[in-house]
Amino acid sequence: MRVRRTDPGVRTGRADQRGAGHPARLGRALRHVAGLSWVLLVIGLLVAAVAGSEWAGTVQSQEQRATDVQAGAIENRLAEALGASADLAHAVGALLSVDPQLTNGQFDRWFQSEGTAAERTDVVALAYTQAVPVGQLAGFAARDVADPPFGLHVGTFALTPPGARSRYCLLSLGLLHLPPLPASRSAAVSQALGAFMGFIDPGNDQCDGPAAPLLAAAASSGHAVTGPLSQLLGLLGAEQQAASKAIGQLFGGLAPFFELRAVYDTATPPATVAARQAEVRGWVITVLDARELLQPVVASQSGVAVDLSYQPESGPPVLLERAGRPRPGSMERTLAFDAGGRWLAEVWVPASEDLTPTEQGVAVGGGIALFVLLLVFSIRVLAVARAQAVALAERATGALQHQARHDSLTGLANRSEVLATVDSLLAAGRDAGGADGSLALVVCDLDGFKDLNDAYGHHVGDQLLREAGDRLLEVGGPAALVGRIGGDEFALVVEGEELPDPGQLAAAVQAALALPFRLADVPGPVGVTASVGVATGLRASARDLLRDADIALAEAKAEGPARAVVFRPEMRAAVVRRFDLESELRQALRHGQFFLVYQPTFDLEGLGVTGVEALLRWRHPTRGIVPPMEFVPTLEHSGLIVDVGRWVLLEACRQVQQWHAQGYPVSVAVNVSGRQLEGDEIVRDVRAALVRSGLDPRALVVEITETVLMRDPLSIAARLRDLKALGIRVAVDDFGTGYSSMAYLQQFPVDILKIDRSFVTGMVESPEGAALVRALVQLGKALGLVTLAEGIEDELQLYRLRAEHCDAGQGYLFARPLPPDEAVRFMAERAAQLASRGPEAPSGSAPTGPMA
Repeated sequence: MRVRRTDPGVRTGRADQRGAGHPARLGRALRHVAGLSWVLLVIGLLVAAVAGSEWAGTVQSQEQRATDVQAGAIENRLAEALGASADLAHAVGALLSVDPQLTNGQFDRWFQSEGTAAERTDVVALAYTQAVPVGQLAGFAARDVADPPFGLHVGTFALTPPGARSRYCLLSLGLLHLPPLPASRSAAVSQALGAFMGFIDPGNDQCDGPAAPLLAAAASSGHAVTGPLSQLLGLLGAEQQAASKAIGQLFGGLAPFFELRAVYDTATPPATVAARQAEVRGWVITVLDARELLQPVVASQSGVAVDLSYQPESGPPVLLERAGRPRPGSMERTLAFDAGGRWLAEVWVPASEDLTPTEQGVAVGGGIALFVLLLVFSIRVLAVARAQAVALAERATGALQHQARHDSLTGLANRSEVLATVDSLLAAGRDAGGADGSLALVVCDLDGFKDLNDAYGHHVGDQLLREAGDRLLEVGGPAALVGRIGGDEFALVVEGEELPDPGQLAAAVQAALALPFRLADVPGPVGVTASVGVATGLRASARDLLRDADIALAEAKAEGPARAVVFRPEMRAAVVRRFDLESELRQALRHGQFFLVYQPTFDLEGLGVTGVEALLRWRHPTRGIVPPMEFVPTLEHSGLIVDVGRWVLLEACRQVQQWHAQGYPVSVAVNVSGRQLEGDEIVRDVRAALVRSGLDPRALVVEITETVLMRDPLSIAARLRDLKALGIRVAVDDFGTGYSSMAYLQQFPVDILKIDRSFVTGMVESPEGAALVRALVQLGKALGLVTLAEGIEDELQLYRLRAEHCDAGQGYLFARPLPPDEAVRFMAERAAQLASRGPEAPSGSAPTGPMA
């Protein structure tokens, strides 16, 4: 193992005297320079030639890296666009699982109301072929006559080919999403659809026709079958060639291709081919315009040209569309993406500079040659006269260079010196063809260092840093490179063919720093722990290696003090994803992409609506509705939850005050995060929301999870008392899933105890679960709290909760989270049902039917 360290003389206070004996030698050398100037000229011209060549190579490498970056961006855009098509097919499958009797009119309205029609301009047509068991054929035929797909009335239902089979594959839903067409083409549209009727007739059994192999392939594989629309048209019989011609005229100006995906009884495709074939429920057929799909990609990358192709299971790739025209001198890349590498993109990226790398190399070499000529001339004139001045400057420069390379407090190498040394080691490793694990960079910082500074002063902290540096030098050995690269952050660089295990390096650093420190002005020994991150292997630059080590250090600190983490490539990807998601969330807040849905809560005795819980949702411009669990943790981590939470409070209060004015005096519960409770700003936000909306404070409930309460019980309790002073109510959410005790619960000004859905589910599965819910309800009553059960999904759970005298509840048995217009309609219908039903059965009576 070879390790390197900074100049040991620095640690003893001796200045770096390199160059102190140079003035006399330098003076003699300069006096001889005049006679050797012609030799210097020749050498300079050779250097110019080499530099020009190196410059050309560097520019060529930069162009290649830039091309790779642009190609990667294009690949991401295409993968995202093609993935959106898969999401659309999955959404259709989910929609049909909820409403199997969906009509074509409802199907079209869903496509329009979800915003997909406006956002997915590449979607030309969307259809669903249903797997119809023989026993359901008559019902399907009646439904088809009343509600044919695409609105094309075929008169009577006629099965083609006739005959009894166990299952039929029949088209049940279909819609067109063509770009606006002039009135003159409306007749052509009708003619084309009429000609194509033989293919899209719902009576045509596609499992016993030309499309059967495509359906079977999609059902067996579990992934999409894709190809140009011409492939699908090519399956038509000779008598239907007129349909092919008419369809070609209809899609003139487009580049259509189709995706065929199977829909199964389960959310994900079964594991085996036999199971997939048995459980297929239908097929979603999407016709997309490759030209519309590629145009945004080409438009966002100036001068880029793209060929999009699809690689079938067998045979050569099929070109779907070409966008843009390659410029002369463009660099070409071939991309293969998605899970099976079936999508191919040929990308041409234009050069970023007007001059070619060779031309730039010639320009650089010529510039250096001109400089050498001027330098030689200057040296011949000034060499002897400036000898003494140069010698003095050399001494001064040596001292300045030493100061620039070392930390003034510890004498260790500073950040710049560490990076420079690592860069040289990386270059040497690449030149020698060294193994990827021949270099390790260890970074560590001292846990709780700020607290020590605050408690005893900066002079004590400085002493600790110096002694910590000494210990790290001992870990690396007499030739170790140890540097201080931040306030309390150190770096240790180890290089060699037989490196210790990265975990052993981290353990050695932690063990050295864990020994007690004896510091002046501090009574007794001081214990210190260290968080450590390690990155190994060759990188393009020292900054890249340090970046990866810092990522590992951040992961270690996130796990708690005295932890060590070795960098893995997926950590960097996770950091990039978090950064991108945080940027998207900032855009979402600025552009109003967040919205609220409301889940009603009920009085379990009379089953009337008593309130709603406001729930945050995100309508992403390309991904659609994003579930909260995918973005709320990033809101918390970044602190954006404070701004978003302020908007949620104001919007929820405004909406509920509007319902009050309409005659629905419900309360609203708003979830508040731990980040919001860290300062007094939450009190100002709640007060502002109440004042601006005009809502009665008693109608607002602030919900806090049990784990948030236990972060800092004293300060949280004080902040809750300030909120209670405004007149609002406080609820503890997910109670029972954390670690609070009754003694802690009594400290908080709480009004409502929400029982977590996991306990509600368990109460009907075991006597222990029922006993636990009983205990929680009795605890709430003993403390004078309202008890509210979450996640009520069936009648038996409702019956058991009523028997335990739980006060309120919410869950899918009653209602799912609803948009504001649907929520007010639900409250009106519920009030009408209760008014017409009369008094409910007494508490604890057996369930008799659906409650909502």
